[in-house]
Amino acid sequence: MQPKIQALLVASGAMLLVVAVVVIISISLNSRGAHTGLLLQYFKAYASGDSEAIQRLITKDFTSDLPVLEIKPKTYELYDLGIIDGPDYKLQRFILVTPSDSGKIALVAEMRIQKIFLELRIQSIHMIYQGKALKP
Repeated sequence: MQPKIQALLVASGAMLLVVAVVVIISISLNSRGAHTGLLLQYFKAYASGDSEAIQRLITKDFTSDLPVLEIKPKTYELYDLGIIDGPDYKLQRFILVTPSDSGKIALVAEMRIQKIFLELRIQSIHMIYQGKALKP
């Protein structure tokens, strides 16, 4: 085989491999599991007080209007309410149930997720509703 043709085949194969890797990463970043995984990682880091892990998960302009919560590991529950697609972001809606001084509280909130190159980051967390447990 001529060296030019061989070099062309190797370059084409390498280019095809790079395209395949980019497509696979793009698909995985857009999956529901990637978004709910980001939510789970954030609250796991929050509950354990791991500020370094939180910094890796959020954008530089991160904001949150959740009330100050005393969340400890394994004392809270998270429920997925679905994902809403925006033009350059996604919203992950969720319910957080956590103990409070007066029993339990439930927060309905949304996490705005931004894709930065090949990473997902949390841009903001916005509370929609807050409820208290009712005693029957």
